Amino acid sequence: MSRHESFSMHNRLAILSLLALAMLFISGCDNMSDGARVKPLEPTGFFEDGASSRPLVEGTVARGQLGRQSDPFYTGRDAEGMGLARAPIDLDIISLTRGQERFNIHCSPCHGQIGFGDGMIFQRGFPKPANLTEARLMAVPDGHLFDVITNGFGKMLPFGSRIEAGDRWAIVLYVRALQLSQHTDVAMLDAQDAKALREAGASGGEAGEAKNKPATSQHSDTVMPEGH
Repeated sequence: MSRHESFSMHNRLAILSLLALAMLFISGCDNMSDGARVKPLEPTGFFEDGASSRPLVEGTVARGQLGRQSDPFYTGRDAEGMGLARAPIDLDIISLTRGQERFNIHCSPCHGQIGFGDGMIFQRGFPKPANLTEARLMAVPDGHLFDVITNGFGKMLPFGSRIEAGDRWAIVLYVRALQLSQHTDVAMLDAQDAKALREAGASGGEAGEAKNKPATSQHSDTVMPEGH
């Protein structure tokens, strides 16, 4: 046998060996698809409590969350556990614009774009949410509003996992702007703003008269929400 033929034979044996190992590997992986497993929240007899989904180990801290449990920026509370009186971010056009954007996305479906609690969710028959411009909510600290956004309140779901902390504070500042817009002394406005307010009020009155007229619909079974 020549050297060339011997080299070719060795190559064939090496290729066959690799193919054999690959087949063994594939067959082993195929068995994994038939292994014991449970679906999320499916009962199991393996654990004493019968639950397949296990609770977090006590003291576990998620990645990126270390120290947030005691940081007022993330909790909205001071060292004594009281709500922060003022938001820990700058009050400027950037934060207000960001707060308006996040408010319109996450809050206005229920509370409405002015905060009156007349959003589309309410108009579709759900319970009326809080009017954010009420005096009682103007009196609470900023940290309380932040805590409600973070953890929810009553029927309101928590948004802590959906909205970043900085954006939650921006929403708080924008809610304060909405409250101020509904309770500002007209005497504090300059002539131009006072004129614009009077014109807006006049057009709003006309719109209110049209709104109070009986609603008509092409469908006789259409139900109009009370007060709309």
